[in-house]
This record gives sequence, structure tokens and C-alpha cells, in this order.
Amino acid sequence: MLKSSAVVLLNRFIVATLIIVLAGIYFIDVQSLPNVRDKVLISPIFWIMLVFYPIILWQEWRTWKAKERAQQNKATNTKEEPEADEVEGKLSKKIVLFMGSIALYLALITSIGFVILTPVFLFALMYILGTRSWKVLLSVSLITTVLLYIFFVIWLGIPLPQGIGF
Repeated sequence: MLKSSAVVLLNRFIVATLIIVLAGIYFIDVQSLPNVRDKVLISPIFWIMLVFYPIILWQEWRTWKAKERAQQNKATNTKEEPEADEVEGKLSKKIVLFMGSIALYLALITSIGFVILTPVFLFALMYILGTRSWKVLLSVSLITTVLLYIFFVIWLGIPLPQGIGF
């Protein structure tokens, strides 16, 4: 069985890989759009993510290796087994819900639409992360959606998925 710190490293590698895979799927999907303006923001961000992906993995590995050495030194100096950090060793429920929400949002945005789905998505994410004030949940999710709509559709002229009802 893997030690707790190795599980943490594996979990971090899995999360980083899932993020790059989802970004790659989105990048490929956007490439099929006929308008060049639709690709303006996506392409550079994807390539930056792709460049930083191996750097992030390398830094995570280096950090893990340093922790392993520190634990081994501590174990040899004190003649005790190093304590496993159980909190880091598990993917928390919040992380799983957070990632699941993002995947669900990406899967449903084209059919339901940005204007309807985004406030629901933001509301759910803030609730998952611990915000419990209904005023904050409603106001932030609605105001953010309106500001994003104004920024992309009106100011930049980039269409957002319209979905049902439009």
C-alpha cells in the first residue's frame, strides 16, 4: 500500500492531469468554431496551461521528495515512525463536489445556456466552499453572471452559449 505522502502526490498529479485534459477537450471543441474571434482567449490560455503543466508536476514531485527526506531524517533521529498526514491523504468531499460541479457545468452549458446555468453554478460552488449567507450567494452569482455577460457579449462581442429559451 502507498504511504500517505505518496497518495497525496498521486492525487495532485491526478487533479492536474484532469484539469489539463478538460482544458484540452475544451480547446479542441473551440477549434471547430468558424469565427476566429471565438478562439481569441482560449488558445493562448490553453498553451500557457500546457507549458506550466510539467512545471507544476515537477514542483509537486520536488516538494514531495523534500518532505520524504525530512520525514526519513526525523524517523532516523528520533527512532520513531513518521506520522502520516491523514488530512492531506484523502480527496476531500469538497474537492470531489467542486470538480464534479465544473464537469457538469461544462457538459450542460451548451444545452442550458450561459445566462441560466452560470448563476446556478456559481451559487452551488460558493455553497460547496462554505458560504451560507443567502444574500451573498444570490447577489454574487447574479452580479458575476451579468458582469461576465456584459464583458464578453457586449464589450468583446464574443457570443456565449444561449441554450434553451433564446
